[in-house]
Amino acid sequence: MCYWMRVTHLVCLENLEEVTEYCRIPVEKIDIITGAMGHALATEGGFCTGSARVTNHQRLSSSGYVFSASLPPYFASAAITAIDILEENPGLITKLKKNIAILWKGLSAIQGLSFASSPES
Repeated sequence: MCYWMRVTHLVCLENLEEVTEYCRIPVEKIDIITGAMGHALATEGGFCTGSARVTNHQRLSSSGYVFSASLPPYFASAAITAIDILEENPGLITKLKKNIAILWKGLSAIQGLSFASSPES
């Protein structure tokens, strides 16, 4: 079985093990992890990581399907700055999680509105 995990909203996570534990999948069983920086870090770009076998396959087989170019310097700088801010202010993630809980509670009270995700996401 192949496990693929997409971590788009990574800013809400304290570590990858938190996600794998929630999904009940041991981290060593995940073959490929992809992520985007657009939502979490207010910039563009993304990443793909996994074993050498998987990343070689991605690099060699996906060029016909995916346009690839290096990230513009201003996007890379924005991502680095966002990560620096989060590292310098770890309370921001706690505050974000509290705000998410408040928003979730408020939206849950609206009749006829349903959610496809969990309150932790």
